[in-house]
Amino acid sequence: MFSVVAAIDGSGGFSKGGRLPWRFPKELAWFAKLTKGHTVIMGRKTWESLPPAHRPLTGRTNIVLTSQVDYPLPPTVLRAPSLDDALTLTPASTTPFLIGGVRAIDEALRRKVVNHVFLTSIEGRFSTDLKSSCLLGLLHDTGRHPTTLQSEMMVNRNDGQAYRVSQLQFDL
Repeated sequence: MFSVVAAIDGSGGFSKGGRLPWRFPKELAWFAKLTKGHTVIMGRKTWESLPPAHRPLTGRTNIVLTSQVDYPLPPTVLRAPSLDDALTLTPASTTPFLIGGVRAIDEALRRKVVNHVFLTSIEGRFSTDLKSSCLLGLLHDTGRHPTTLQSEMMVNRNDGQAYRVSQLQFDL
């Protein structure tokens, strides 16, 4: 089973041009603390969206989902052609955190192979070109009662505006 870590805006917006449309340093620090010492699994496009200086994500086992057997990856980064293969590559002593992309996250949620979702909900709407209907549906499902891990006003480094940013945990 996977744990998902993701962030969406009020319309389910996930990214713009392969990048996060917001920048909240405290939220990124929370992500790092949550995933440190564990396994992060991401699609190829998510891998490519990481700044080269931050690839691979340090202190974590990195697995990239790609069917391209010749896709160049550093020797310390594992390759998996599917979610199932990624799970088999995950060291038993770590939690497998699926961190993107939206296709992989939505697939895992639809297949019901997720036991926890750590969702950063950003009140506001950003210019995005990729949305997650599954995560937005989870956020607005009145039958689900997430645990609020933290919620505070944070300033977006991209536009200087303050937004309410909440880290929520859903146990599925």
